[in-house]
Amino acid sequence: MAVNRLSHLARPPRDVPARVRAALLANRLTMSGVLAFGLASAALAGFTWAGDPSADYRLDRDRRETPGVLMGRDGSGEPIRYAYAFAGPDGTRRDGISYAYPGKGVDRDEPITVEYSPSDPHLSRIKGTHVTLYPKGVQLVVIPLLLFIVAAGLVLAQRGLARGARWIRLLRVGELTLATVTTCRLTWDRPGPELPLDEFRARYAERLARAPARRASEVMRGQYYAFAVLGLVVGLAGVATMVWAIAVKRGASMIPVTLFLVAWVLIVGLMIRAALRTARSFSERGTFIGDAILPARTALPRGADPVAVEMTLEFPTRRGGPVRVTGIALLNPRLGEDPTEEVLYDPEAPSDAILLDALPVPLGAGASGGWQRVGPGGALVRMGAMLLALGFGLPVVAWTLWLIARP
Repeated sequence: MAVNRLSHLARPPRDVPARVRAALLANRLTMSGVLAFGLASAALAGFTWAGDPSADYRLDRDRRETPGVLMGRDGSGEPIRYAYAFAGPDGTRRDGISYAYPGKGVDRDEPITVEYSPSDPHLSRIKGTHVTLYPKGVQLVVIPLLLFIVAAGLVLAQRGLARGARWIRLLRVGELTLATVTTCRLTWDRPGPELPLDEFRARYAERLARAPARRASEVMRGQYYAFAVLGLVVGLAGVATMVWAIAVKRGASMIPVTLFLVAWVLIVGLMIRAALRTARSFSERGTFIGDAILPARTALPRGADPVAVEMTLEFPTRRGGPVRVTGIALLNPRLGEDPTEEVLYDPEAPSDAILLDALPVPLGAGASGGWQRVGPGGALVRMGAMLLALGFGLPVVAWTLWLIARP
């Protein structure tokens, strides 16, 4: 183990290449948060483009009424789009657009009353209609929900980045040693007692004979492909269709709409590509590694049932007494005659430790004594998708919050 694959590893501090850093920072938790943030911010862009979310509420607070003239009515689809004209407080003609659903608007020959803001006459609507494509009730529910998803996505991304930064720090300054698995406790299905490893294997072997299952890698590969398809349908088709429909209804220029759709296709395409690369990586390594531990050398054979367990591991330190750490792992009790794992720990705080095989990227020692990635790449693609999503979404969120907060 450490003698072979990491025999050339230098003493700390070690070099951690940019590609390894990118792979650790763009981990599953980070990318899940970025995906949620990107989808929600794109949907938020569509809703704010459909109209100022605070416009109707501002008119409700302070408005004046004046006669107007109905200039046109687009009756195709819902909502119905009304074009009108009215004389502003200074006598200048002003044009406006407002929307209403069938049964709540005005007829072609019916005289109309226009409501406008005395402080901003450009803000107006036909009485009984709304300024934006969506009524106030929809915006009151959808926009806070999207902002919540945006915030949750940013929190997940921040936690993922913090986790990746911790991994990078331990790779750089951590001491490498071997840890022994001492006890296991079942955490999947019903929690079980904490048992020595051999006894746990013996008890769980009986369950394997009664309930065979697929390889863990096959299960996780299926989940990642499902994740990718969901991202394709919801992220690409759903958001793009919504933005296109809003553009057609508003009669907007197709040039900026097309540019937005091209950028969105690129972002979602990169996210899907990253998910598929991860799925293929799990399939090739036979492992699923997140917070879990399933070493590459213990790929589950067909018919084995991987089980989530809470493992206690013990390892010595340079300063003396053994240190114990716990972690959730996928364990197959038929495998692993040698219950040891490679561990990196902080010599200043030995309880801060990670299992090397628990990292989301396979690593080995490079010729210079630093770390190098072993196996397929894809980290730079994920980092690119993350930066594009954040670069697009953060201005959208800031603009939305400004629209809502302004008087």
